[in-house]
Amino acid sequence: LSSSTGSASPSQSGRGRERFSESRGAAAQVTEIRGDACEPIETPDQACEEVSNVGSTIQPNLYVLVDVSGSMDECNCEECSLFLGFIPTCNCVATRLDDVKSALDSLAGTDADPGLLVSQFQTAVGSFEGTSCNDQPTTLLSMGAHGPSTFQAAYAGMDADGSTPTAAALRGIREDLLYELDPSNPDANRNKAVILITDGEPTSCDLGYSNELQATYGEATALANAGVPVYALGFENVNQNVMNEIAQQGGTGSAYTISDQASIETAVDDIIGREISCDLQLTQSGLDLNRARVELTLASGTTV
Repeated sequence: LSSSTGSASPSQSGRGRERFSESRGAAAQVTEIRGDACEPIETPDQACEEVSNVGSTIQPNLYVLVDVSGSMDECNCEECSLFLGFIPTCNCVATRLDDVKSALDSLAGTDADPGLLVSQFQTAVGSFEGTSCNDQPTTLLSMGAHGPSTFQAAYAGMDADGSTPTAAALRGIREDLLYELDPSNPDANRNKAVILITDGEPTSCDLGYSNELQATYGEATALANAGVPVYALGFENVNQNVMNEIAQQGGTGSAYTISDQASIETAVDDIIGREISCDLQLTQSGLDLNRARVELTLASGTTV
């Protein structure tokens, strides 16, 4: 519990994070029971004072960065049958890019029932492709609080073509502070993260590094050093060692291997669980958390 920021963070216990996620981060009531710091309070009725405070979650900023290079248009799933009994005929059911769009659609939910991806995060969406190293990524949706329909419309028209300038896209996010709600006024109290979804090794831009791979590793490191972890999702055809190195340099451990809509949803769900906020911005000051027992009562009625 931090008295310097005026926030309560139950995320240090797995149970607190799980219950908070289940409640979709609704505003919670924080109760301070004051007593002598040297004499532990056994029951609430032994407290000399009780103060209630209502807070709301500080939603993290999540930038979804999608590779739209030409290979993302390759068929990721086929339905095959035999024509005339012996000629194989296959129809493409979904491309890799189709699977990415469908997974994000599902994670965002509907306006009537928003998913955690949009209800508990400020979101932005960007894409990257081509050989230019100076104007990456293309931001399709600037960072902000967006409902499902706005979020989904941002990437609905994405097409796949060109190369894979991953390093340039990561540098662009960092240099232009695209992970901030207001780049001119960075918010140090709000967590940020980048989700990179790709199906190919970085190409096109070495950015002064020894090669494109080292440039990508370097830019992932630079983002992590700026307090913005980089999560890497790579389709099965991508060199897993490369993807793991991007994730490690980005401060997130290992990469997620994806193959279809379901695996993309599973990966992003896991990232949501790792990044969802359990910090509360209190509406009143003066709470001495060093002398208090704090209970969180969620909108669902659960007390943590």
